[in-house]
Amino acid sequence: MVLPLVLPFRGAARMLSAQVLLALAMLQPTGSIAPIVTPSTNTKERCNSAQLDHKTGLKDYEVPINGKTRHFVLYIPRYYREVGPVPLWLVAPGAFNGPNLQIKMAEMVRYAEQEQFAFAALKGDKDLMNVVLRGQEVPDRPDDIAYTAAVINASRQNACIDAARIYCAGYSRGARFCSRLASELSEQIAAIAAVSGIRFPTPSNATRPVPILAFHGTKDPVNPYKGHGNPEYWDESVQGAVSQWVKFNGCTRNNSYTLGPRVVVQRHSACKGHADVELVRIEGGGHVWPGSDFNFSKQLGHTTHEVDASRLMGAFFAEHPLPNGSDAGLQGQEGKGGNSSPVLDGINAGLQGQE
Repeated sequence: MVLPLVLPFRGAARMLSAQVLLALAMLQPTGSIAPIVTPSTNTKERCNSAQLDHKTGLKDYEVPINGKTRHFVLYIPRYYREVGPVPLWLVAPGAFNGPNLQIKMAEMVRYAEQEQFAFAALKGDKDLMNVVLRGQEVPDRPDDIAYTAAVINASRQNACIDAARIYCAGYSRGARFCSRLASELSEQIAAIAAVSGIRFPTPSNATRPVPILAFHGTKDPVNPYKGHGNPEYWDESVQGAVSQWVKFNGCTRNNSYTLGPRVVVQRHSACKGHADVELVRIEGGGHVWPGSDFNFSKQLGHTTHEVDASRLMGAFFAEHPLPNGSDAGLQGQEGKGGNSSPVLDGINAGLQGQE
């Protein structure tokens, strides 16, 4: 009988040290074969010992901004020391959601452990990120762009973070804030994923095309799919905001495919700098995080489980690291994989290796 080699997370075999693999091989009965990989040296080259010794799990941090103390929550995954440097997801919460509540809504710890990335959950002043109509700020409210930049810096100083893989994943108001970050911090934010809140900031200050992934339900009672919601922040339709990103990113190829009976993805590719724009349209979906088992209020509408937003984000982010600048301005560059979609690839990977 051959004992199965059980690894703790997807992709772990590629990251284990030669010594660990040798020990695992010795545990296998005669005739069994343990996987053979070449250990990476990235960790030793790019991380210092203090960063690698960062405690795993959740930890509260403070950052000083304009004379005030702001807070955020940093999560480091269990096998971080073996796989670092790791991606960093900025988790931007919905209105009146503290960071811990938003972490639960998105089930972010579970997915961070599956994929071994760090995340920093933001905290707005009075639990409101500073973003209003057309993705702009309220001038007399706290500077949340400076705050986010400070969160990124603090995360990179304290942990071994891959600077080319810093992303924003936001829900509702947090999704609108991720849209704002795509405009204001485009040299640091590699890509964004917006759940129930995609916007195109006007004016946009992005210095390069930014990959965009959006999720939105057609029955969203808070931020209506067709627009014309709360006049303080929600005027344009979802399709209108996506179309502006498509134009800004210079995408020239459009197609669509279904992920479930009520889920359709609109994919815009052949964009400048490989900055694809994808909209996951959920027929009858509400103002929720798709695929989450969190107990959302019934007033927010239906939560689909035909797709898992976090898994699709992971697939999209993996295909869109921060460019080195050499190709960010190329017209009509075809993304890696031609007509393939990272979102569709993520679904296929999940079907083949569902955990």
